[in-house]
Amino acid sequence: AVQGKGKSDRQTICATEPFRVPERGFSGAGIDPHAWLIKNLGLGGFAHHPAGRFTNDVMAVYFRTVPDLQRFLDAFPTLHLADDTTSPLYQSAHVRS
Repeated sequence: AVQGKGKSDRQTICATEPFRVPERGFSGAGIDPHAWLIKNLGLGGFAHHPAGRFTNDVMAVYFRTVPDLQRFLDAFPTLHLADDTTSPLYQSAHVRS
């Protein structure tokens, strides 16, 4: 996936998830999501972009299919979603304070 292709990626990808980059980076955590994506989905099967507003602490991965997203989640169960729904600051009509 090449950075700078965001608009075309969003038009062709059906599932997007933001993931927190581990504090010590992926290599520091002993994982390599990028290599897994290339090996298992091929270069045309995904895209990824930094998604942090001010830092690169979040990586958005764009998947062509929901089953591909599930395979990725199964391969990296220690990655945390960066949706902030577990934050005490998160507010939703569906979540009790």
